[in-house]
Amino acid sequence: MQARLNTIARRLRRGMRKGHSGDRGQVIELEYPVVARPRWGYDRPPHPELSQLFEAGRARYAEHLRSFLPLVDELAAIPLDATGTEPR
Repeated sequence: MQARLNTIARRLRRGMRKGHSGDRGQVIELEYPVVARPRWGYDRPPHPELSQLFEAGRARYAEHLRSFLPLVDELAAIPLDATGTEPR
């Protein structure tokens, strides 16, 4: 996850160089560094309201996931890389 966030941050920095707005809209330059870090989860406590919602729906989510069990073989047959042009 951290690697993905680093990649996104690099792309944003590349697109926000001074004087460059491209298709990304107006560039806002700050006089201080921006440190992107999660407010919730990871090494921090979970978001209380979201945790409550997830917990309230836990049985429903589990049942929905169990409904995929008959499809396990078909889902496992889907290739993990897109090597052809034929949609599957």
